[in-house]
Amino acid sequence: VKNLRENGKIFWLRADLPANVKRIRHGKHRPSLTEGKSFVDEIEEVLIQRKEKYEKAADYIIDTSKLSPSDVAKKIVSLMR
Repeated sequence: VKNLRENGKIFWLRADLPANVKRIRHGKHRPSLTEGKSFVDEIEEVLIQRKEKYEKAADYIIDTSKLSPSDVAKKIVSLMR
């Protein structure tokens, strides 16, 4: 994070649980991060574990749950101006 801050801004492209599940459900090369948990429970647990670190690191937080990639890019560009 220190190196990232020295070289630019940090964006956390956050999404709610349903959006994350929809986006990665069919990924063929995504290994399980925890054993014995459902796919949805695993995603939720990882998001909870990482949330505080992501919030502290981010200069900007963008909720991408209902945004297209193009909308996200436009939002980033507008924040960088």
